Amino acid sequence: MGMFDYVICEYEIPLPKDCKELSNVKWNEYTFQSKDMNCLMDDYRITKTGKLLVRESRPDFYSEPSSDLPEVESSYHGELNFYAYEQRNKYDYSVSFNAKFSYGKLDAIELTEFEKHSNENRKSYQAEFKKQAELHQTRKTKLWYKTYRAFYVKPIKYLFRTIYKVLSHIKSNWFMYESKLLPW
Repeated sequence: MGMFDYVICEYEIPLPKDCKELSNVKWNEYTFQSKDMNCLMDDYRITKTGKLLVRESRPDFYSEPSSDLPEVESSYHGELNFYAYEQRNKYDYSVSFNAKFSYGKLDAIELTEFEKHSNENRKSYQAEFKKQAELHQTRKTKLWYKTYRAFYVKPIKYLFRTIYKVLSHIKSNWFMYESKLLPW
C-alpha cells in the first residue's frame, strides 16, 4: 500500500454524465489520494480558482488534518494524479484525474479513469469475513475456548518463546563458545 498524500479538489472536475450511482457524492469535498507528491500524508487542496495549497504534517493515518498549521500556496510545476475507489451497492468505481500545474496554478484537469467494477467478490469476501468474525466472537465466550487458551495455547507459546530466547543467546554468543571449546 505505502504512503500517500490527500487531495481535495474544489475546482470543478470533469465527470461522465452516466454516473448515476455516484450522484450523491460531493466531489468538491471528497478526499482523494495521490502518490505524486511527497507521500508524507500531507493535505493538498485545489481551490475553486485553481490554486494549489498544501498543509503539511498529518501526524498519522487516522488523524484529521491539523488546523493549527496554515495552508500555504505551493509552487508545484508538473502533473498531479489523484484517484479514489468508491464502493457502492451495484458496482465499485475507480476514478482518477490528472491535473497540470504551472508554478502552483492549475492549467488543466482531465478525467483519466472512470471504471465500473463488479463488486460480487468484495461483497462475498466481506460476508465471509463477517461470518468468521461472528463465529470467533461466539467461540471466545465459551468455557472450552478459555480452557483451550489457558492450558494449551499459553504453555506452547511460552515453550517456543523460551526456545527462541535460548537459541538467540547461543547464536549471539557463538564465537565466544567456539573460542572456549577450541584450544587454539
